[in-house]
Amino acid sequence: MSGMASRMSDRINVIAVTWNMTDHCNLTCANCNHASPLMSRNFLDVEQFERDVAALDGVLHAEEIKLLGGEPMLHPKVSDVIKIAKASKIADKVRIISNGVLLHRADEDFWKNVDILEISVYPGVKYKGGGEDGLEAYRQKAKEYGVHFYLPPRWDFKRTLLNNRIEDPVLVDAIYRNCGQISKWGCHTVQDGRYYKCGPAPYLEPRMAMRGEPVKNKEADSVDLHDNPNLRQELEAYLKSEKPLIACEYCLGENGVMVEHKMLRKQEIIDENLANDGDIQKQVYFPPAQRVQMMVKRKLLRVLS
Repeated sequence: MSGMASRMSDRINVIAVTWNMTDHCNLTCANCNHASPLMSRNFLDVEQFERDVAALDGVLHAEEIKLLGGEPMLHPKVSDVIKIAKASKIADKVRIISNGVLLHRADEDFWKNVDILEISVYPGVKYKGGGEDGLEAYRQKAKEYGVHFYLPPRWDFKRTLLNNRIEDPVLVDAIYRNCGQISKWGCHTVQDGRYYKCGPAPYLEPRMAMRGEPVKNKEADSVDLHDNPNLRQELEAYLKSEKPLIACEYCLGENGVMVEHKMLRKQEIIDENLANDGDIQKQVYFPPAQRVQMMVKRKLLRVLS
């Protein structure tokens, strides 16, 4: 085995690793699982990004680096970040996930270095790329530069984030074990130099703080990338752990019911964050067989307690 192949085999392999270019967004989607309409204006620090990538080099290999938000095209140095991602040794491809509203700002370096451009198409949103749907110029740019252009429609969202803690440990465990963000969709997220298994987890503390509720999950729900001589071992143990995150107690993961997409006004954003969740059982779905298994586990826990 060559030295390069040996180094690659020593790495932890994941589907993707994500950085949020911004916390905030130029759209105000209800049920955003990053709570972007609620977040204050904040941009990914380019030097921090370089340090994060360097820390993971030799430790982790991903099929993709995903750059999203918030809205990545709001970042004043989006092309610089893409170039760093493209030149890194931790991933094969670079994917941008954007709402497309500001895509007319993309420069040549953007198109040269992005491999996959995913535009989330929301109802009623207008674009500046011409053609029948406002996206034709971007299709042509993608074709010119060999960029895979992907347009998934977002007519509805899953109900995901909760404002009230789930008190049922069996439900929390089931949500965690079913969560595609952790195991299937490639949503591992690096935020402020820490590695999280999912996208919502980094935003739990600030989101709950806005409700006046001090919830602390940062250290428990992530691994510190820097000044960590045991990074690979800690990261591998963290990714293999079957223990739900604290963030899972405030999230429905992949099991939330579907709700129609809509944009929120300013007061509605505040109201969404302050609202109580109501009957969780009406907002979560599990197949009948899994519901039976969960009932059995609850009965067993009651007996053991």
